Amino acid sequence: MVFGFAHSYQGITSIIDEGLMGVVLGLFYLGTGCNLSVPIVAHGIADTVDLLLILSASTPGMGR
Repeated sequence: MVFGFAHSYQGITSIIDEGLMGVVLGLFYLGTGCNLSVPIVAHGIADTVDLLLILSASTPGMGR
């Protein structure tokens, strides 16, 4: 929950989105025997996809 509320300046949808992402990344961490590299890679993949969507203007209201 704290992870989601850290994004409160982005609005309620970001609080929910980032909160869920925090839970998923936490489950990855616990599910791999506390291997931190798995959630780090997953976070990097998610950020890369977000960036590609922004750059391709596939996200309404963002990009060029």
